Amino acid sequence: MLTFSNVNFTHFKKNYELNIYKVIKEEKINDDKFNFKDIISSKDKINLNIGESDIILISNGKDFRNLKISNSSNIEIKKMGIDEFKVFANKVGEGFISFNSIDASEIKLIKVTVIDNQNDFSLSKNFIEIEKGNIGSIDINTDHISNLSVINKYSFLYTYFENI
Repeated sequence: MLTFSNVNFTHFKKNYELNIYKVIKEEKINDDKFNFKDIISSKDKINLNIGESDIILISNGKDFRNLKISNSSNIEIKKMGIDEFKVFANKVGEGFISFNSIDASEIKLIKVTVIDNQNDFSLSKNFIEIEKGNIGSIDINTDHISNLSVINKYSFLYTYFENI
């Protein structure tokens, strides 16, 4: 039998370290002890507006030992139950959620895209009436001016805007 008592801090490809110990026995993992399985989620991709949330269900979540969850910085995850997770969109950008376990066959990765709310705008007034030769204005607060159109009902004109 090979002993490692003379070896100091040796690394092996088998992910363990030996210092003053010896390997007594190695055996293959039996299916009874470990059953590797896929993590099954209700969604593989999520698109959210800022401030919105969504629910992800892991249908076989209770079958895994110590299910680990990690996510990108633009989203937040809250565990709602054994198999239920709520995703909150905090910042615009591409993100991810990953689920992993010691008995998972692979890491389950869910892509999350957080977008700015396209319909988010406010007007200082909804209607203005201007006499000929005078000027009037409405303040429009939006980041999406290209989605805006103004209708002049007296001259039957539509005015469209785009970013320059």
